[in-house]
Amino acid sequence: MNATIFDAKAWEWNKDSLTIMEMQAAELQALCTRYNLKPIKTGKAAAAAAIVNHLMVPRANVVTKQDVHNAIEVTMEQVAKNILAPTMEAKIGTVTSQLETLQSKVDAMSKSFDTMQDRGEKWKEVVGRKVDKVANKVDQATDADLVKAREANIRVTGLTMSKGETPKQLMELVQTELLDRLKVADRVQVQKVQRQMPSGRLDKVTDKTPAVIIMLASVHDKLTVLRARKGLQGSQLGLDEDLTPAQQAQKRAAWATFKEAKEAGERVYWRGADLYINHKVINSPTA
Repeated sequence: MNATIFDAKAWEWNKDSLTIMEMQAAELQALCTRYNLKPIKTGKAAAAAAIVNHLMVPRANVVTKQDVHNAIEVTMEQVAKNILAPTMEAKIGTVTSQLETLQSKVDAMSKSFDTMQDRGEKWKEVVGRKVDKVANKVDQATDADLVKAREANIRVTGLTMSKGETPKQLMELVQTELLDRLKVADRVQVQKVQRQMPSGRLDKVTDKTPAVIIMLASVHDKLTVLRARKGLQGSQLGLDEDLTPAQQAQKRAAWATFKEAKEAGERVYWRGADLYINHKVINSPTA
């Protein structure tokens, strides 16, 4: 400053160097008292506003319109520079800091999620292997149960079927057309017979006669019937063991090998779905 900003004794101020925002609160209050100004609110800003409004009215030996214009311009610049700018910079700095903190948290969460996802994939793979292992055991156990349930059964193809065939008629047909022809009727005990076809079609004659499942009392009875099947030569009847779907697939896969070995004069035969060539099984899953 080139001169004293405010002289309390003379109640005068140097208009060439004074700006409203450079004055202290006490100095502003003194000017308000001198000009009998009563600001609406308390504080430095309200007192300055009251003084600026007062200076807008020309007074002799006090201030000119140009002085007021200059004071307002300087005041606004000072407000922007000293109050608004620092406040906005502080707020921007706070928001930027908050954004950086938030970004750090997001990055940490993303990294944690990636780690969890990797662990999840590993666990999924481990659990998947365990599930597959258990499922295989269940499948094997299920097929083993099926094999056990069918171990005394034989499957007969070629038995004629009449429309509206009843279980009693089917039993009589098995006795006369199969067991009597093989001469084993008095040596085996039949517990049950049934057509191998969906329910609801037992009263229909189809182009391909459905097979018949004969449930015998024991595995011994089954072997008795199978050993006598040479007696079916020249007929349309065929005999086989009652195989599970898995056994049927196993047998189909080895059928070509069976034919080749038989044509080559090898000793070939089946036991269930296991193919034996020269008394050695070659296609059993457990061999």
